[in-house]
Amino acid sequence: MRLLKYFTFILFISLELFSQKDINSTFFTDYSQPLYKIGLYGGYNLNLHSADFKELPGFPNCCSGFNSGSGGGLNFGALYEQKINEKLDFTIRLGVSNLDAQLVLSKEIGKTLVKNANNSTGVIPEVVKVDYIIDSYLQYFNLNPMAQYHLTSKLNALGGLKIGYLSGNFDQKEVLTQPNNVVFVENGKLVRNDFLVVKIPDLNKIQLFLNVGLGYDLTLSKGLSIQPELMYNMALLNVSSVSWKANHFSMNAAIKLNIYPPKVIKYIRDTVSIRDTTIIEVAGLKETSIKLLDKKTTKSSEEFPDVVMEKYVIKEKYEKSQAKILNISTSLEYYAINNDGTKQNIPTLIIEETEVAESFPLLPYIFYGQGISDISKVKLNLLTTEQTKDFNLSSLKWNTLDIYSEMLNIIAFRMNQNMTSKITVTGCNSNFGLEASNTNLSLARAEEIKKYLTDVWKIESDRISIKKQNLPSNAGRSEDIRLQEEYQRAEITSNNIEIIRPIELKEISRSSNPPLVTIEPNVKSDAGEYKWQLALSQDGKEIRSLSGANSTSNLDWKVLDEPTPKLETPLSIDLNATDKYGNQNSTQKSILIKQLTIKKKREVLKDDKKIEKYALIVFDVDKAELTDLHRTILKEVKSKIAPNSNVTIAGYTDITGTTEYNQNLASRRTIEVQKFLGTNNATLQAIGSTELLYDNSTPQGRSYCRTVKITVETPIK
Repeated sequence: MRLLKYFTFILFISLELFSQKDINSTFFTDYSQPLYKIGLYGGYNLNLHSADFKELPGFPNCCSGFNSGSGGGLNFGALYEQKINEKLDFTIRLGVSNLDAQLVLSKEIGKTLVKNANNSTGVIPEVVKVDYIIDSYLQYFNLNPMAQYHLTSKLNALGGLKIGYLSGNFDQKEVLTQPNNVVFVENGKLVRNDFLVVKIPDLNKIQLFLNVGLGYDLTLSKGLSIQPELMYNMALLNVSSVSWKANHFSMNAAIKLNIYPPKVIKYIRDTVSIRDTTIIEVAGLKETSIKLLDKKTTKSSEEFPDVVMEKYVIKEKYEKSQAKILNISTSLEYYAINNDGTKQNIPTLIIEETEVAESFPLLPYIFYGQGISDISKVKLNLLTTEQTKDFNLSSLKWNTLDIYSEMLNIIAFRMNQNMTSKITVTGCNSNFGLEASNTNLSLARAEEIKKYLTDVWKIESDRISIKKQNLPSNAGRSEDIRLQEEYQRAEITSNNIEIIRPIELKEISRSSNPPLVTIEPNVKSDAGEYKWQLALSQDGKEIRSLSGANSTSNLDWKVLDEPTPKLETPLSIDLNATDKYGNQNSTQKSILIKQLTIKKKREVLKDDKKIEKYALIVFDVDKAELTDLHRTILKEVKSKIAPNSNVTIAGYTDITGTTEYNQNLASRRTIEVQKFLGTNNATLQAIGSTELLYDNSTPQGRSYCRTVKITVETPIK
């Protein structure tokens, strides 16, 4: 079966090559070359069988074993031949072959019972010589596809696979050849074990042969040739179920008739199109269109022996409307803006973390509106009893005025932690206008505060004392309406400094160098109208964006405004622009980011620093002297100043008073603090009212402005 598949493969490949023969043919047929060849072949077979068997199945034989045989016979048939290329032809033959052969084995055998042919009664044991003979009569009807390769212009090499149907009979006999004049005892004849014209048992009717050979081409005329051939045919299958192959040589002659193509006049038509196109550019055109304006056709012909060439020339005029190419370009520029307003390039954007601790003063004054004692109308955050359970100092906002709004809650929380502490609430009034000498109003203000602490925070009543008076003890008579507002208050004092000490909060502060980046997008569009989008992103996450139409604007990026870059991957700046016709352009740039986190700085042993900020309990109006409370707080500040610390003392005032006076007052406040701390190398800053820390339209805002801020920067190794 594998040989049959191989034959089928060879056949299909040959036919495929044949089908492709004319794929590159020219306009003109070559009548000197035949389309194909047909013919007959015939010759003589010299059959040289090979064998290795003792007897055929069902037919006993005393032979020790046949190994060869020979014979002769005719073969003939028809052929078809097709040229594949200059060197190779495909040929297929259908024919019949006679594969007769005689298999003979001569052998001496001893003690064989024979008798004299002339004396029928005598029995003689003799050593005799016997011929064992099988005569085979084989007819083979076959199909033989072959490839024919031209070794020279005349000499050809042939090879292929022969497949076909085999029929056959055989004769078998055992012939006594020596001595003379004796016969076999059992039948009185020279022959025994003889069978005549018997079908070969287990005959393999399908036979395959691999054949190779040489042929020599002799041209008899233009249309006729004869090719003598010598072929060897090797059997691939046994004749029967025994080992027996019918190999044979074929000495043939093939007569071939050349079949030429009929002479036909071909008409070859060639069409030439000449197009003249006028291009019109139209802005904003979405699809290109072509319109035919004029068309003319002319014909000419030229005759050859077997071809007529006809040429058609088509002249066409077209108008092509296409989109006008409109350019749109984009560019980006960016630079840093320092705190002083100067510009600089940005080789790398550095975001740094610093550990910061800050002390916020607790202003123990509750300010009321004129003639008002209702605590619900003051600017404080008042809780319910249930809400007090979740109150915690660590959750306070990092903002002085927000902390002030929680002042009563902070005092109550601390009193619950210090059960022996007591407070005194002193109600005051402005002693002016409606409040003049109105101590009942002062008392009502104090009682409102006590009621909140006892009812809501459940502070024991005996831990809260209340007093009443007109002006606060440290107040002077003033016609300034702003100072009069500050006297409309209740003051809280305590026997325990822990109750009204400043709030201390800690955080990791982030700074950026530079703090501000300006990005300038630029778009130029031939179309005039366009839309643009600018985006800042890091690792695929957008941080800032800006968009517009027809004109660009700068993006001022405050680096520390959320969201901020969190990684060290470069920051991508992408500008995309699209004009009204859909034309697009984009530009991308990047900024390197360096994150100096506390962890990173300490892991690489880089110098780090801890920043601690302190704000003193506020000073009284127009005062620079330190109080006992100030000194208590400053003792703690002094304990945290190391020899290598950098100390900055900045003095502030409220807006009342002239700028010159306020700066002098601020200077006196910083000097007093410096003396107490004993830091001769501290940096003093008398800021006064040139920089207002808080809104001076409220009493608490002005009060918090009367302070000194101390910053201690201590390097960490």
